[in-house]
Amino acid sequence: MPYVLFDSRTFEVHSAVTGPEPVPPTVNLRPGEVPDIQLEGALKNYVFIPEGPLPSARLARGRVERKPRNEWDVEAEEKARVHQQIRDRFHKLDIDEVKRLEVQLAILSRFRWLWDHEFPIEVVFEGVTVKPLLSQLTSIELPPSFEFGGHILRLPRTLVKFELLPREEFLRRTLDRELGRWDDVGRRLFTSRVLTQECLWFGLRLTNYLIERYRLAFGDWAERTIGLGDVLDAAVTIELMDGPRQAYTSGLAATRWIADQPPGIPGWAPAAKQAFEELLGLGALPFLPVAVAELKKANLYGQYRESVIWAGTIIANVIEDILLSRLPSDSPELRRLKNSGKKVDGATRRGAFFQKATGTTMAEWLHAREARGESPEGLAEEVERLLDQRNLLIHRKAAVTFQDGQRAFETCMGFLAAVDNIPWLGVKHPYEF
Repeated sequence: MPYVLFDSRTFEVHSAVTGPEPVPPTVNLRPGEVPDIQLEGALKNYVFIPEGPLPSARLARGRVERKPRNEWDVEAEEKARVHQQIRDRFHKLDIDEVKRLEVQLAILSRFRWLWDHEFPIEVVFEGVTVKPLLSQLTSIELPPSFEFGGHILRLPRTLVKFELLPREEFLRRTLDRELGRWDDVGRRLFTSRVLTQECLWFGLRLTNYLIERYRLAFGDWAERTIGLGDVLDAAVTIELMDGPRQAYTSGLAATRWIADQPPGIPGWAPAAKQAFEELLGLGALPFLPVAVAELKKANLYGQYRESVIWAGTIIANVIEDILLSRLPSDSPELRRLKNSGKKVDGATRRGAFFQKATGTTMAEWLHAREARGESPEGLAEEVERLLDQRNLLIHRKAAVTFQDGQRAFETCMGFLAAVDNIPWLGVKHPYEF
């Protein structure tokens, strides 16, 4: 429903919203329900006209009207008009009007042996010349009370800040890929979102690039790469050619790390508690759930090599489980797999052995799911690529990138969904930028 908040003494409109019934922020502001809201200019030039006496509780019903012209605040009207025009430009953003993009990532402290408060760098990364500035921010002090006199917990942070030009090829390429099917209006509506997301992912990859070289240079092996779970706050500021700027923020709020948890036990906790007690008595935990948990953790914290290794290992183990459980008990394939499994290469397992066990090769099975819209496009090819990449990584014949880790995570989760016969159209992390 459309609502306005109005001053109960002057009836001037202070804000207009659509949605659940608003709660007045002060005793003088009251909510009013109106059949339609079409406001222009400054809200102070409008008044709420109630249908009758104001009720003592809940909503007042009525309409919104402009004040007489001689009561208008012309200056406020003009400011509101200019502000609306600028807001509309960012809402329907033309990439050709963008002058530059400023990216900032605030993460838990990194680069601890770089003592300079600000450390400027210039590097060519992924074909882009970028000049990141590393800043060590003032600690957040949390003084919990202890009987022995108190203690200070410090939460030092590092700010990674750099600029990008809108003409960078990777930005244009991403916009074309994500928005290519839209008309001009649709492209403009979503350009700012795609720009923000791609800039922040670029910032993550750039930060990990710097961290890995810092580790080798300083021998600081306690340092590790970062992922979404490490980003306390993030922002991308878009500046237009003629000067207007708009900031888009994201990341994980610092309060997520220190917020009080609600007391009590959720409804599902008793079953989880029982499972926890049962697992305490096991010598070895089941492989698959633990491996998937490790994969999710590696993805969340940007450990892309581990993501590739875990994802490939999980898929290889699931394929072997399928073969061991579904090959005929008297088949030579099963005997060979049990007695000399190391001599059976992956292509044979996914090809002839898989066909003997299920009736189709693994690629044919995944292609059939893709044709029915139950699996992502190209999942069969992505599985082959991931398994090859894992082997090359283990045998030190190839390097992997941040993007490879993300791709491995997507591929593995898509494959597991196929094994469980769950329709799958891709995954986005809940803390997606």
